[in-house]
Amino acid sequence: MRLVLTLIMGAMAATTAHATEPWQRSWTIERVICPTCDARALAGINQAVGQRIVLAPERFTNPLYESCEKGVDYSDIKPRPADVAARSMLPGTLPATSDSVLAGAVKCSREGGRPGNTVARVVFDGATGYYLFEEGAIIVLK
Repeated sequence: MRLVLTLIMGAMAATTAHATEPWQRSWTIERVICPTCDARALAGINQAVGQRIVLAPERFTNPLYESCEKGVDYSDIKPRPADVAARSMLPGTLPATSDSVLAGAVKCSREGGRPGNTVARVVFDGATGYYLFEEGAIIVLK
């Protein structure tokens, strides 16, 4: 009985270790916040509202910039104080968030072991995601 229980617990731990993070999913672009954008830039970014950004374990799909169809690297996304995450995206300001958020860069791996190319900066606060875009734009993800 003890052996069976040990095997079951080991299998559960292995499954948990390989489970995806809650933020690794398909997100819908809900709206754009950009008080520093001119009307033309804001109109261009607003065309993405309703489209999807996919943060999957094996790929990153982004209709606004580069995607990583293979070799995506999420290792920089980790818990950070919200004020630190907000400072990384000046001149925009992060909407009200928790004291601690998950934030960091999404990178595409490069051949030959070269450092990854940053293709997005993201912040996750519970059920809301923020894609920190050009010109201080904050793209709200739901």
